[in-house]
Amino acid sequence: MKNESDILDKTKGGKIPFALPDGYFDNFTSELDKKIQFEMESKRMKKETKDVKIKSLYNYVRPWAYVAAAVALLVFCVQLIISNQETLEASQEKTEINNVNSELLYTHLDDESIMDYLISEEE
Repeated sequence: MKNESDILDKTKGGKIPFALPDGYFDNFTSELDKKIQFEMESKRMKKETKDVKIKSLYNYVRPWAYVAAAVALLVFCVQLIISNQETLEASQEKTEINNVNSELLYTHLDDESIMDYLISEEE
């Protein structure tokens, strides 16, 4: 491998292609310590603010609102099922009454009346 000085000599005529500002390393450690201290304090402050949570009225009411909505939906569905069942039962009762009325009507007719009716319907 080539020597480092040979590589530096070949770059821009032996000049270093970059430079640091004057006094960069004089205050480097103190500036780094300040930045680290600032980051640590800001993280600690964020943690403290996360620990102290302020709950609004909405946060207290929201779970109860969900429960109330679920109960209301359940009651609505049960009432809908019951009303459909009642409607079906009423319809069946009407059908049974009509059948009984038809049977009673035919029991009062004599055979000749029924035969006359059937013959008249065919003509």
